[in-house]
Amino acid sequence: MRRQTAPTEQPVRAASTGTGDASADESGLATTGRRRRWGRVAVVAAVVLVVLLVGGTFGAGWYVSSQQLEPNHFKKGPSGLVLGFGTARGEPTVLLSAAEGTGKPGVHALTWNGGATMVGDVVSRSAGRVQRRLLGEPPPVDVQVSVKPKVYPSDPRSLLGFPAAQVSVPTELGPAPAWFVPATGPAASTWVIAVHGQHGDPSTAMTGVPAMHRLGLPVLAISYRNDIGAPASPDGLLHLGQSEWRDVDAAITHARKMGAQRVVLDGASMGAAAVLQTLKHSAQADAVASVVLDAPALDYEATGYHVGEQMGAPAPVIAAASKIMEWRAGLDFDELDTLDNPPAIRPPTLLVHGSADEEHPVAGSRELADSGPRKRWPIQYEEFPGAGHTQSWNIDPERYDRVLTDFLRRTALRG
Repeated sequence: MRRQTAPTEQPVRAASTGTGDASADESGLATTGRRRRWGRVAVVAAVVLVVLLVGGTFGAGWYVSSQQLEPNHFKKGPSGLVLGFGTARGEPTVLLSAAEGTGKPGVHALTWNGGATMVGDVVSRSAGRVQRRLLGEPPPVDVQVSVKPKVYPSDPRSLLGFPAAQVSVPTELGPAPAWFVPATGPAASTWVIAVHGQHGDPSTAMTGVPAMHRLGLPVLAISYRNDIGAPASPDGLLHLGQSEWRDVDAAITHARKMGAQRVVLDGASMGAAAVLQTLKHSAQADAVASVVLDAPALDYEATGYHVGEQMGAPAPVIAAASKIMEWRAGLDFDELDTLDNPPAIRPPTLLVHGSADEEHPVAGSRELADSGPRKRWPIQYEEFPGAGHTQSWNIDPERYDRVLTDFLRRTALRG
């Protein structure tokens, strides 16, 4: 006979099951609540992270854009101390403390508070000392000096050895100071207008002046908007050549009023970009006999990535900097891109670039030179191995002057 236990045990099991379900529900609700709380925390954390990343990228991009757009004429160069003097192979030398910049190869200016001279290559190095050829008057002993690639700092008359006068060039924003080196003779109807690079001044655009002067070409080394002593742009920012070309155009007008029939435009770095924009936009571009471009800025977006990669900046920061620059200064990088948008007027051009340029990639100049025949642009390309940004002359002055002289004799002097 079967025992009748099921009816008695079933309610007990049912009661027990009911109590377990309630606990499970409460536990499930608690777990769901915790999940929701952690979900909200995760969302908030993600939002904060995105804000920090975006804000950090924007901030870094703004900083990079400021380095390019905000005028800065007071950068302190590498400095060292004059320790004494000597000779090497019968030539005078100067002994400098070993510091960043004092051992740079090539010919450079040695500047100090109130003076300047020229130094040549390094002839020896020892612990804490650098011995360089002394090419000019000796500096005072124990004075703090800077080694700079531009060899005619401040007042170039002290180093040029021939007359140079400060003049004023009328521009649409007001008068802008310039250096003028006069010349006489049959070549004097062709003026050279020299345009310096970013954060420079007229004296830094005079590297080729001795060679030009020997050919009898007058030289006008100009300043442009936002330079020291020149009018500021309406927004106080640099425009990488996109508005500065107007001041180059004003210099052409000034030169023609003073008797010039033709001009040579000589631009370095951002000054080269201003020259190229002048060829694009100036109604006087047909008066340009020839062009000299030294380490030109041909594609600023490529320049941004080139410099950014060397600085270790992430690609998003570099991209942000480009967009911020376009927004802050109203720039059009497509318009500034000479590789894809060359000027319609393309005079004979001497293109010079150092293979070790740390600012504007030499690849751009190589590409422009290779495309010259296809674009019907007569370009003579000269690359200087080991030269940094706008330092081709410093590395090999003799070759630079020879190339420049031959080019100008062919293109700027009337036969």
